[in-house]
Amino acid sequence: MVSNTSKRILSIDIGGTGIKMITVDESAKLLTERTRAITPRPATPSSMLNEIKKMLLKYQNFDLDINGSFAAVNS
Repeated sequence: MVSNTSKRILSIDIGGTGIKMITVDESAKLLTERTRAITPRPATPSSMLNEIKKMLLKYQNFDLDINGSFAAVNS
């Protein structure tokens, strides 16, 4: 039996200048508008978590699957 319900996946992009969030389904179809916040300075773990917590208030309806990406230093 195939399920007609697709998972709602919260995707978080943590970058050096901004943090972005959006909800997508399993085929990467956009389910919500993307939101963006400026990366706090200094970008300490607690300041980053506080900003992410504020952003999560807009994303109450998603499954436990979470996708994340983080900025990296290019050399």
